[in-house]
Amino acid sequence: GSAHGYYYLEDKRIAIDEGMSELQTLKTAIHEIAHAKLHDIDLNAPQDGQPPRVDRRTREVKAESVADDAVIAQQTAVVVVVIGV
Repeated sequence: GSAHGYYYLEDKRIAIDEGMSELQTLKTAIHEIAHAKLHDIDLNAPQDGQPPRVDRRTREVKAESVADDAVIAQQTAVVVVVIGV
C-alpha cells in the first residue's frame, strides 16, 4: 500500500495525510508514533554509540504490527461495550 504518513527523524515530527477515514487516520497516527518510539535515534550521538539499526522493511513490519494491534484492540473494546460483555 501507499504511505499515508511519515515520521521525520531529523525534526522529530509526524506528518499525516488529510482526507482519510477516522479509522485510517488513527491507524496511520499509531503507525507513525510506533516509528518514533521504536526506531528513533539520536542524530547527535557518535555513530558507535548508536544501537544497530534494523532495515527499513523490518521497521515497517514492526510499526504496522503495532498499529494493527491497536486498531484491533480499539474495535474489540467497542464491540464489548456494544454487546455488554
